[in-house]
Amino acid sequence: MLANELQSDCIRVNSVTPGYTATDLNQFQGAKTPAQGAQPIVKLANGTEKHINARFFNDGGEVSW
Repeated sequence: MLANELQSDCIRVNSVTPGYTATDLNQFQGAKTPAQGAQPIVKLANGTEKHINARFFNDGGEVSW
């Protein structure tokens, strides 16, 4: 897995879903604004936890997969 290969270089690889966000992709029918959809992405990107790697998140936190 790429996340494991890059971990020694201090590069974290994670995935975050913004959820059903109102964008042109869904004719702005989503339940969230783009700003709300971006919140979990920005939170994870700005996080300082070095151990979080190869995981999947949504606005509620980590999602098992």
